[in-house]
Amino acid sequence: MILTLLPKNLAKAGFSFVAGKGDTECKDCRFFKTCVDNLKPGRIYTVTSVRNIEHPCKIHDSGVKIVEVKESQIEAAIPKKYAIEGAKINQGISFVTENGKVYVTKEGQKQRNQSNEFIQYEDWLEPILSKFEIKQRKTPDAKLDEKGNPIEIKEDSEAVKRLKATYEAKGITVGATA
Repeated sequence: MILTLLPKNLAKAGFSFVAGKGDTECKDCRFFKTCVDNLKPGRIYTVTSVRNIEHPCKIHDSGVKIVEVKESQIEAAIPKKYAIEGAKINQGISFVTENGKVYVTKEGQKQRNQSNEFIQYEDWLEPILSKFEIKQRKTPDAKLDEKGNPIEIKEDSEAVKRLKATYEAKGITVGATA
């Protein structure tokens, strides 16, 4: 359980938000550690419960309430050929897109290989994939060509569109994250 503060109008169970770094006025606030400092910027949190305790806030005129939050599961968009059912990506590993390339990051820093080059997503995933026999599964809703082979769909799912919109609104460019 993580405690933080949210504006009264947003303090509702089930509400999800992307944590920021706080405003300049926040640094001098006595609630800074609870409100801002114990959340990871850029991470998505979901309110699990709202406590009936309110505090004044220099930024939010209506004041803030204490809420309990948890880190949300993150929907990630990765290339279909790398999607392995049941596979999990280590917490703390994320991916960032720069100039059309996807790089591996950990705690916000691009990771380097033994040659001191930035690690690209495909290079990072290759040793993992070599341990699996990948078979393309046909799903009931898959579109098929005249030979019965699945046709790759180029359009993003609704979940991916929502995720992209959330990050774009915050000015964050992300290929995938975990």
